[in-house]
Amino acid sequence: MYLTALVNNLIEKRKISLNTLVREKYRLRDAVMRKIDEYRNSAHEQAFKSFFDTKSKVEVTPEQHFPLTA
Repeated sequence: MYLTALVNNLIEKRKISLNTLVREKYRLRDAVMRKIDEYRNSAHEQAFKSFFDTKSKVEVTPEQHFPLTA
């Protein structure tokens, strides 16, 4: 779905021909992979930061803990 929307955007809004996209398919592949990695890293970062959000519902009390035994 994302890739279809991306290609349609390049063709319709940026007026890049399908022939050009096919000719540059490896550059396009590399750019798309970088963009997906950026989105993935951003999602991971947001998820991590959400653990420290002041609105977080995570609470540890003496009654709710994991005992560490060796």
